[in-house]
Amino acid sequence: MAARPAVLWTNVATVLIGFSMFATFVMSIQILQAPAGTGYGFALSLVASGVVLLPIGAAMVVFSSASAWLSRSRGPRVTLVLGTLLLAAANAGFAALPRSLVLLVVIATLGAVGAALAYSALPLLVMRAVPETETAAANSVNTLMRQLGTSTCTAATAAVGTAFALRVGDTVLPSATAYAVSFGIAAAAGLLAAVIGALTPAPRHPAA
Repeated sequence: MAARPAVLWTNVATVLIGFSMFATFVMSIQILQAPAGTGYGFALSLVASGVVLLPIGAAMVVFSSASAWLSRSRGPRVTLVLGTLLLAAANAGFAALPRSLVLLVVIATLGAVGAALAYSALPLLVMRAVPETETAAANSVNTLMRQLGTSTCTAATAAVGTAFALRVGDTVLPSATAYAVSFGIAAAAGLLAAVIGALTPAPRHPAA
């Protein structure tokens, strides 16, 4: 990676994308299941929360295919930047802790579209920057960077949730401040990934 700046910076962006995407998916279902006494929760069951978030899956299926057309016509860098900007916008929307269930679903779907676009562009950016003989290794490292981003998000949100907690009855839960801070960090991660994606130099000798 050090020998190929395009691969190095794409992997740095991948960590940030993993962080931003995981915050959108994991914490949104926690908000749906949190009791109303928290001031932000919707008190839905696990099954009801899953049904409410079904548009996320549909959006990812549709836009995973649409991203191929966008990458062919505009290039994978444009797809990556657009996806990361959508992720940043979705997390910023979650940071405001919307009280409307419909608005929350719209924001979560927006994040799913961003994740579909960004994740589909990453392999293309990696493979065009390395020789054909190194594509498997390069994509394996990129997959590891995705996992690093999601695991980092888990640790960070757990730390923030512990620092800003409230008691509802006999249960201790993250406060509204904890979610606002966590989503704010995730939004910043998505925005930084967009900047990196836009500024990363194209490979000097792109792979065929």
